[in-house]
Amino acid sequence: MRTRDYIEAGVDLLQEGKRTEEVFSGLLRMLNDRKQSALYGKILKGIHARISRKVHLESPRLILAKKSDGETHQKEINDAVSELNLEHAPSPEIDENLIGGFILLGNGSRIDRSYKTHLLNLYQSLTR
Repeated sequence: MRTRDYIEAGVDLLQEGKRTEEVFSGLLRMLNDRKQSALYGKILKGIHARISRKVHLESPRLILAKKSDGETHQKEINDAVSELNLEHAPSPEIDENLIGGFILLGNGSRIDRSYKTHLLNLYQSLTR
């Protein structure tokens, strides 16, 4: 098996609800049996990265250009939270590249009310 295969198998087992202790001890036992125990650290890092990325992508996110945009666009943010069927708006992150406005990500959808996107769309429509 390749390292990637071990990583995928570990992630799959964890997502199925197997106990963490059971998955990692079984993995180490298998690697020892196959004389591949040197791969254990690399596999653990891969599993951690894969799960962290998945959690990050699936977690609801509210991105503001500046902190004051949370108050300025409160009604729009609340409407977007309802539209995405979120229980509440997540804690905001700041990304000054948005210029103004907000982006809300959740439940596999994206609502983009950032000034940057509006300006880019305007520019593209004018230059076509």
